[in-house]
Amino acid sequence: MLRLARIVHTRSALRVSAPAPGRTLCCVLGSGGTRWPLCGRDEEQELVLNELRPPTSGASVVLLGAAGVGKTRLLRELAAAVEPTGRPVRWVVGSPLAEEVPLGALAEFLPPEMIGTERAALAAHARRALAAPSDAGTAVVFVDDAHQLDEQSAMVIHQLCMSSAVAVVCAARSHVPARVLTSVCRDERTLVLELQPLGPADVDEVLELALGGAVAPSTSRLFYDRSAGTALFLRELLDDALRCGALTQGADGWRVDPQWSPSGRLVELVQARLARDDGGGQLALELVATGEPLGLGLLLDLAPEGAVVSLERDRILEVRRDGRRSFVAFAHPLYRTAVRAGLGALASRTHGLALASAIEGRGARRRGDLLAMALWRVDGGDLPPGAWLLAAQRAFALRHPATTSLAQRAVDAEGVAMAWVVLGESRAVRRDLDGALAAFAAGRRLARTDAEVAAVVAHCKSQRQPAFREDVTAPAPAERQVDEEVGDDLE
Repeated sequence: MLRLARIVHTRSALRVSAPAPGRTLCCVLGSGGTRWPLCGRDEEQELVLNELRPPTSGASVVLLGAAGVGKTRLLRELAAAVEPTGRPVRWVVGSPLAEEVPLGALAEFLPPEMIGTERAALAAHARRALAAPSDAGTAVVFVDDAHQLDEQSAMVIHQLCMSSAVAVVCAARSHVPARVLTSVCRDERTLVLELQPLGPADVDEVLELALGGAVAPSTSRLFYDRSAGTALFLRELLDDALRCGALTQGADGWRVDPQWSPSGRLVELVQARLARDDGGGQLALELVATGEPLGLGLLLDLAPEGAVVSLERDRILEVRRDGRRSFVAFAHPLYRTAVRAGLGALASRTHGLALASAIEGRGARRRGDLLAMALWRVDGGDLPPGAWLLAAQRAFALRHPATTSLAQRAVDAEGVAMAWVVLGESRAVRRDLDGALAAFAAGRRLARTDAEVAAVVAHCKSQRQPAFREDVTAPAPAERQVDEEVGDDLE
């Protein structure tokens, strides 16, 4: 039976570990010099150490988790806890480069004189070197990025796990096929831990310890939202905010500028993680960045299905369901930021027009299709007669930030009274009194029916209320103009 422990982070279950005597659990973060505390893994650490504690332990442990969740850091802390016992601690690290070379991950355990020896003999030598015990007990082998081991190295690690003559702790990404883990995880003797992202309370506690003081709730919430609880991104975000001066200490604690956005260094870090070798994968990322959340069928109309499947498997994109519809979105908010940062205005416009055409080709029958088409064509392209006005009205109902642009397109394309009314409404929401009243005046001049006149009058009257005009002390020219044109209707 599989021994699977899913650790869900709560304030009670996850605490930042206190430094053990004689050592600290902090590391210097980047050029900013921030002291970064260990993101608490007390429960997971204790579970693994219980398996490793017997001197003759031959336990097998597998740590799974998303990229950046803290698997490598936990391995290092576990190794630091084992080293004082005198037992041999050995490391095997997978990588994309070593993955292409047979036994590449075990090269340091193979002596030069064995070059040219048959692979079976090389594998046997590496296995003996890794498993060699000491007087203090059996060896403990830590395997990082096990999902990137070459086939021969994976076979050696698998044999060590099955032998019980050595303790093995492997770390690998969740949902990524790994040769060495397929059968190891099925063994009832193997302890499998799936590391979860940090929760909001955990992020708040980590920030307070890293900064040495209280953190404003809004700032803690912003860091949690942008990092999604990923320890690696949280650390990089904090360092970036300090380096660019966006994070300052005030009377209520540390507070970040709400207008701050990640700098080039952090974006480049994420972009490197998202780099695709195939053009189809990059196209899929850019399409999702343009239209997120994007209908799954719509995305598959424009991007290769294999590329989309690969991105979902790598946990870069995820499919979400809303009733009977399936949408595709980025699995992490920083992925969205990084892709959009590398997307030029021309490419964004091109993708938007392609998405709008794809929706139109499908009949634009679903709720929200018209508004989506209008948003993607607001800077180019056209819609059927009356569609710009309808899209602007829907956008205003949702208080969409593009309402003014859509209303202006409706005015330019159709020039009817109600288009001016929506434009006036959107300007009023933005506290542009002169612009709103000027739009209502233009709408009144174009009104042809009693319903249109009534709509202009009602909206104009609503903008004359004190709540809207609290900072207006005298009638502006536009207000005097609209008073003259609709004054009789207001009585």
